[in-house]
Amino acid sequence: MKKDLTILFFLNLLLFSSVTQLFAAEKYAGSFLLHLYYESESLKLDGDEIGELTIESSTVDFVPPTRSYPLYTASLYDKNNNFLISAKIDQRGGNSEIKSGIVTIIAPFDKKTDRVEISNETGKKIISLSIWGLCNYNKICDSSLGETGGNCSEDCVPKPSATQPSPTPSIKQTLSSSGNRWVMGIWIFSGIILAAGLTMIYIAKKRRES
Repeated sequence: MKKDLTILFFLNLLLFSSVTQLFAAEKYAGSFLLHLYYESESLKLDGDEIGELTIESSTVDFVPPTRSYPLYTASLYDKNNNFLISAKIDQRGGNSEIKSGIVTIIAPFDKKTDRVEISNETGKKIISLSIWGLCNYNKICDSSLGETGGNCSEDCVPKPSATQPSPTPSIKQTLSSSGNRWVMGIWIFSGIILAAGLTMIYIAKKRRES
């Protein structure tokens, strides 16, 4: 009996562990890639390459890093300012020797995210990123990320307006135009003949009188 209880206990423990890992995997499915500027042992939103400071979603699952130095924390909030999730992130982007430059940081993902806040090792908030105000510069206008021509002109390039072809005249219009030209030609030719005839009559009359 005691042996059966022991086996049952370990089975339940194994099941609980599996369920916990399953929920953890779902919780951290996907990730955000934060392209930020690292300098003076801190993350910043300024630098020479402002265009590179962006945020984008990724299908790579987020795994909390383990480093020998203190890590920063990324916290996700929805549009109603509700807290979604937080986790430790590597502010150096996996490069422990970096002194300054652009770093790519992997942060947890949640599809309801409206902004990502980053706090340093002491808990002080140093960066707040809205996913709706940034552009990932991948030449694709992604409306699901909030990219528009106003906040992401590099990706959302206006399409050139199509040149409207000149209207082709219909057969009826062509025939009508041709008919008009023929009538005009006949009238001009008739006028020339009439003028020539009158001139010849006038000349002949003058000769008889003389």
